[in-house]
Amino acid sequence: MIEAKPFLRISGPSFGWLRAAFRSMHRVRGKRFAGEIVTPLLVFGAGKDRIVKTEAIREYVKLLPNVRYVEIADAEHEILMEANSIRAKFWSEFDAFVDKQLAIAHSVSGQRPAV
Repeated sequence: MIEAKPFLRISGPSFGWLRAAFRSMHRVRGKRFAGEIVTPLLVFGAGKDRIVKTEAIREYVKLLPNVRYVEIADAEHEILMEANSIRAKFWSEFDAFVDKQLAIAHSVSGQRPAV
């Protein structure tokens, strides 16, 4: 199939893609960029992550003005593919965060949620 339709082939990133990715990473790392994100965020870190540097996540969330950071000590990179106990911690934190944000939204709007 690939020989017949080579445009279907997936290959590595182009130099243009790499340039854009590095520019984006540089911009996102700036303190000003993070400080302007006012949307409430829930960020998870995995204590045993071997793919992403959890320390970098810990440091970056300090720059965000409206963030809740939760680190799951025994989790590896794919938190939702972990043991039930780790997934339960994730969902518990997620549900609490969403409930809090809904309560804030409803107190501001004065309306009760449609169920």
